Amino acid sequence: MMRENQLVMYVVIPRSLKMSAGKVGATCGHAVQLMMQDYWRVKEAQGSDRVDCRRMLEWFETSYPKIILGAHDDEFRVIRHLDGAIPVVDIGLKEVVAGSVTAVGFWPMQKINAPTIIQELRPL
Repeated sequence: MMRENQLVMYVVIPRSLKMSAGKVGATCGHAVQLMMQDYWRVKEAQGSDRVDCRRMLEWFETSYPKIILGAHDDEFRVIRHLDGAIPVVDIGLKEVVAGSVTAVGFWPMQKINAPTIIQELRPL
């Protein structure tokens, strides 16, 4: 069982898009990629002493835990606007309409410090 103070990276998927398992896997990969790009951008701009950067570095020392959650439309609208939300916007090649937000990722945080709405979601 995961400790409440363990750092985890959250990725939230909108259930209404009904994406295939392959598409969900790809969008989760994109979410992690975007979060890592954001980390390197912040690190270069502000230095690794920034709190979020230190948290990411701590996460690098673990087994990189990620939690993939599903959200209904009302929940997803709220989650998209939470501080630190990093959206994945699809280009619309196959399964979803171009411009659809297929996931929202969050830098690693302690499970206990996740916003209540995220704590209440179920795994996808």
